[in-house]
Amino acid sequence: MPPDHPTENMVLVFDAKRPAWQTALSEGKITRLFYLRWEGEHMFEIDEGGQLSSWLRLGDDQWFVVGRRVRIEHTTGAHPEPLRIWIGPPV
Repeated sequence: MPPDHPTENMVLVFDAKRPAWQTALSEGKITRLFYLRWEGEHMFEIDEGGQLSSWLRLGDDQWFVVGRRVRIEHTTGAHPEPLRIWIGPPV
């Protein structure tokens, strides 16, 4: 599924520009957009090939569309934080 260069044909829509010692990558297809009413946060869900994960929508909101490919570089640990988000064409 991923091309030789994982971010090829993708747009960097968010970059926290802060160093992180331990990072991981999550990637897949955006399956749902939602709003956490009590926290006031816009979120998106991705299917990472059988496993679902939810993330804050950071950066330009117009790029977050159900069906698009997404790649997230994030911190590791109990509460991962997105560091960079790339969004590409539909999968």
